[in-house]
Amino acid sequence: MTTTFTITFERKCFSRITAELERNDQIRISIASTCPSAELLGKRINKIKKKDLLKPIHENPVCITASDMVCTACVIPLVIVNACWVETKLIPRSMFEQHSTITIKFES
Repeated sequence: MTTTFTITFERKCFSRITAELERNDQIRISIASTCPSAELLGKRINKIKKKDLLKPIHENPVCITASDMVCTACVIPLVIVNACWVETKLIPRSMFEQHSTITIKFES
């Protein structure tokens, strides 16, 4: 089974993050994005070990790799980790199926 999240910022960028658990407890990451940095991040991470998902943010390979590749405000590293957590059943899939859209609204 695979887990896919889609991120859309109105008229700015679009990204689709997919995580797929392999037999060796590694998760394959793929990113299709209008942002070249996000796509490169997916290629650079490529796979993550299940045990690495539980590491603190400053030791997490996704966050470490992303730190010099995408802007500070980018949500893609967080979405990668969440997709991996769902794929490995660390977060129940049903939680996202019931609430499939998360909205972040700017209020001035």
